[in-house]
Amino acid sequence: MTEPLDTSTVDTWAIVETDFDVRNNRHYEALMAIGSGPLQQRASLEGGLSDDPQDREYLHL
Repeated sequence: MTEPLDTSTVDTWAIVETDFDVRNNRHYEALMAIGSGPLQQRASLEGGLSDDPQDREYLHL
């Protein structure tokens, strides 16, 4: 399990990823997902990540 993201510098109108850390990748993927209701779409890196497989399913309950 990853540590919670540091939200002390959060801008309420923007999601800004200042540096890339594979441990936080899924947090940002979820925040930047496009969707409405049961259908969600998220982007993944074309080259993939060796430390974080991109072939997992996400369930929106």
